[in-house]
Amino acid sequence: MSLAIIMLFVSALCSVLVLIQYRALSDILKVFGIYFLISNCIEILALYLAENKISNLFLFHINTVIEFWFLVIFFYACDRKYGKPFPLIPVLLQGLIIIVANSIFVQKIDMFNSYSATLVNLVLLIFSFRFFFVTMDVDVTKELKIVKLIVSCLLLVFGTSLIVLLFSNAMLSISTTYQLYIWDFRGILILSTKVIFGLTFAKLLFESRSKTLQL
Repeated sequence: MSLAIIMLFVSALCSVLVLIQYRALSDILKVFGIYFLISNCIEILALYLAENKISNLFLFHINTVIEFWFLVIFFYACDRKYGKPFPLIPVLLQGLIIIVANSIFVQKIDMFNSYSATLVNLVLLIFSFRFFFVTMDVDVTKELKIVKLIVSCLLLVFGTSLIVLLFSNAMLSISTTYQLYIWDFRGILILSTKVIFGLTFAKLLFESRSKTLQL
């Protein structure tokens, strides 16, 4: 079974878990749940187009906007509850202007948007480190444990993706086989985080059902 098929199955299963559990989630986890659900749908569509030899590059532009929008709001919601919130509207507007301008004037929708993707990865890495800094002395609740697990996974994915994006030009000089190894490693890492997110939502669903049965 190919990595793409496994990714497709895991994305679909995780999306179902989010939909089932959505109403019972806290406000912070609802924001992440919406992002996770939409990104999974985009990934499923991207895999479908790739399997049918149809260009899916435009989806990377859409996913970059969605990733930036929802995860900045996610970190803002975390800061409002556990730390000092940053100015949300200016950050969102400036980021969206840069991303859209790149997609229109620099790396159009028929190209891979490596510039805006690199920027978004860098910004979200900074917010991830900032989150851990502001929550160092905060009492760890059940919700905060889950959020820290999510941010840890995001930190790992964004850090790896940033390295791949920054050295994408240098990668062109190595053999195609090694390039595929690098992208497969990134894919396996993303798949692993999806499994962790899926198990997290599954655990929340099991706990909520257990409480219902006890009542």
